[in-house]
Amino acid sequence: MDICLVNIAGTFRGVEERVLPLGLLYLSDALKKAGYSVKVFHISESDIEQTVKEIVDSKPFLVGFSVITGVAVKTSANMSKKIKELSDIPILWGGVHSSLCPKETLEYDFVDYIIVGEGEETVVQLAEHLTKGKNSIRDIGGVGYKENGKMHINERPELIKNLDDYKLDWSAIDIEDYIKPQFSAKRGIVFVTSRGCPFNCGFCYNREFNYNRWRAHSVEYVVKELNRLKKEHKINAVMYYDDNFFVDKKRALEILRRVNLPFWADIRIDSIDEDFARKLAELKCQQLFIGIESGNDKMLKKIGKGFKVKDTIEKIRILSKYPQIRIKAAAIVGFPKETKKQIKDTLRLVTRLYRIHPNIDFNLGMYLPYPGSSLYKEALSLGFELPNNPERWADYDIAEAKFKITWLDWAKKKDINALRNLQKCVSNYTGALAGKWRNTPIMWPFKFFAYLRIRFFIMSFPIDIYFFHSFQKIIRQNKILLGLLRR
Repeated sequence: MDICLVNIAGTFRGVEERVLPLGLLYLSDALKKAGYSVKVFHISESDIEQTVKEIVDSKPFLVGFSVITGVAVKTSANMSKKIKELSDIPILWGGVHSSLCPKETLEYDFVDYIIVGEGEETVVQLAEHLTKGKNSIRDIGGVGYKENGKMHINERPELIKNLDDYKLDWSAIDIEDYIKPQFSAKRGIVFVTSRGCPFNCGFCYNREFNYNRWRAHSVEYVVKELNRLKKEHKINAVMYYDDNFFVDKKRALEILRRVNLPFWADIRIDSIDEDFARKLAELKCQQLFIGIESGNDKMLKKIGKGFKVKDTIEKIRILSKYPQIRIKAAAIVGFPKETKKQIKDTLRLVTRLYRIHPNIDFNLGMYLPYPGSSLYKEALSLGFELPNNPERWADYDIAEAKFKITWLDWAKKKDINALRNLQKCVSNYTGALAGKWRNTPIMWPFKFFAYLRIRFFIMSFPIDIYFFHSFQKIIRQNKILLGLLRR
């Protein structure tokens, strides 16, 4: 085996989430086209020891890790160290984390190389350098390396112009592991049709990673690939995993018409109008993920959303005419210098939208300072510090919110705990466990107490919150029970 590529599955609210390792499948395609043999390992944390042995025994000339900022830094560091203890195989880190924190990543003694930005072209050039002496490493754009005890990080190359030059290498995985029930369909698959986003949300990594640019696979490429998956693997639903699938509405609608499958996708709230909502319903839209972010106009302006609270309410009213489309809304609290009143405005919006739309639920996250985002410098000026070792990155999680919050001058320890409880409370209130189950009698007491807590900002004695959170975790881990509850 020439190259091993590794992604360690992450967690959300304490439960492992095995999402298709899109980045590694693109890299695998690029490397195989260049003549290299590749094996992709998409593993759980519990599989690290066994996988390390398998990798070391196969003697690759390079092991690459795809690492997203957060818990994956800790687990990937743990595995990288174990490989280094048993071999001298060079270790490469790529993905979002090494791109946002290149210097900090390259400082780790168990990391030999990093890739900053997209990796398809860079990883092939690095492989050719390591195996054929081709390309001076100083000339490989986007590579970070160490030489004579010093770190060097080369300037990033231009973004890939034609995404159709690369595709997902489905042969690198067992696709059946990633075909899962979605909505009323039994065989749903994740797919990506574009990269980046042209908008400028102040908390988002895209500003740094994709330079606020949006690039797309051609319609013909997308339709051909998905129709092949329909024919060969009986796919009957698609989760479009683009950062913003509807940047080009005409393109998106053409894809949806020609693929003709139930779907899930991200969309900006200001992309919705009466005609577009009707078309989405006609094209079998099952769920939309929408970032409403805040219920306060001043905060919406600060984070660069480009719309107001009244727009959110108006658009959700339009979507409420099509209750078959489930709305998964996301909001964030704890932006730098955000006040308690502004947070309460967001909570009031949550309860108001829930009354407007019969099929909406919410994810509420704590603000997390991502390097490169426009709010990051403000967080730094207010005392925020990046984790100084891999283990501490495990606390850098928007759902668990265990990181130290320095950018809210009014927030004492009890206030921080209240905000963390609030995240769970919103989930209790909207019943985001399992579709129709959220309105069954077992949810009523949770919803009643959650409503009181959100309405009056009561966060003391959170017995109900912890009980529901534990119950929610059990349900998510037990697929059989979850299936029964969804019926």
